[in-house]
Amino acid sequence: MRAAWRRPRRFRRRGLSPGPFTTAGAITIGLAVFALAILVIGRAAARLHIDSLWFDALGHGDVMWTTLRAKVGLFLAFFLAFAILAGVNLLVVDRVAPEELPAHAHPLVERVHDVVGQQLRTYRWLITVVFGIVLALPATAQWQAWLLYRNGGSFRRADA
Repeated sequence: MRAAWRRPRRFRRRGLSPGPFTTAGAITIGLAVFALAILVIGRAAARLHIDSLWFDALGHGDVMWTTLRAKVGLFLAFFLAFAILAGVNLLVVDRVAPEELPAHAHPLVERVHDVVGQQLRTYRWLITVVFGIVLALPATAQWQAWLLYRNGGSFRRADA
């Protein structure tokens, strides 16, 4: 026989415990995240600057900027397309969803609703942005195909 589901205990919202997350610990974590961000952004900026100097030295600076514009344009186009589609779907979900949970809701659903209930809309939009970035990044790899399509020309010959 299966054991009957018991109603779980409700979670209580608590602040951060004074254990490992003290003010000094939070400052240390913040500084580590800041240093990591500086390293990542600094490396990308240095690579961009070196590429710019190299292309300019060859007399083809416009090539680098054209490819960079193509990559950024593809990223923005795919990100916006996903964000618009997901945003419309989220608006429909927010309007159609019931205000309260049904009486026969699964205990896990109730638990999640208790923990993140008020911020659920914010979490949905954050997840949409993250998925938009993850889905738009591979599109930047197709910059060459996009530029070939966009700048294609006629060979002035009919196909056989």
